[in-house]
Amino acid sequence: MSAATEDAPSGPTTRVLKSILYCSICSYPPELCEWGGSLEKCKAWLRDSHPDTFEKLYGEVPSVTEKLASASISPPEAGAAGSSSSDPAPEAKLSKSQRKKQQSQRVVIELSARSKRKHVTSITGLENYDVDLKKAAKMFATKFACGASVTKTPDGRDEIVVQGEFADEISELIQTTWPQVDDDKITMKEKKTKGGGGGGGD
Repeated sequence: MSAATEDAPSGPTTRVLKSILYCSICSYPPELCEWGGSLEKCKAWLRDSHPDTFEKLYGEVPSVTEKLASASISPPEAGAAGSSSSDPAPEAKLSKSQRKKQQSQRVVIELSARSKRKHVTSITGLENYDVDLKKAAKMFATKFACGASVTKTPDGRDEIVVQGEFADEISELIQTTWPQVDDDKITMKEKKTKGGGGGGGD
């Protein structure tokens, strides 16, 4: 009787000590290793040291932390798929910006009639081709023996205004002097303004 009584307290104590397993990596019990911040190392230790416990905890059903880890790996793939689906948008934006840039890079030669006998030829867009507008205006004035100056358009752009009707001659001179300006980059326009009192001398 007394021997059985002496064995009784030692039995549970021994079982309790053996049943509690602590991870040597994070010092938590294996089922709490995912909160220790080093789950992969803990799992490696548990797999090597206590394979039966590892099988029990991580055998077939992945833990919540593993699911989160796998989810954290998937975004690059989703990102890659997302980037392919979003590729058309930047291309569309690029095409729009390219169209806008192409329009802004056109050289526009506009002939305006100030009166029946007075015409003015204005040139815009040469600055897009690294042309010094003041030197260009001086060259036009010398070439055509007329007045030429650099002014501002209503929308704030620089333009060369040449006194006289020289649209065709200026177009040819621009292509000869600045070969980077192709013929298809030059737009010819004619603007007629209503004369006030010069209509009666027909």
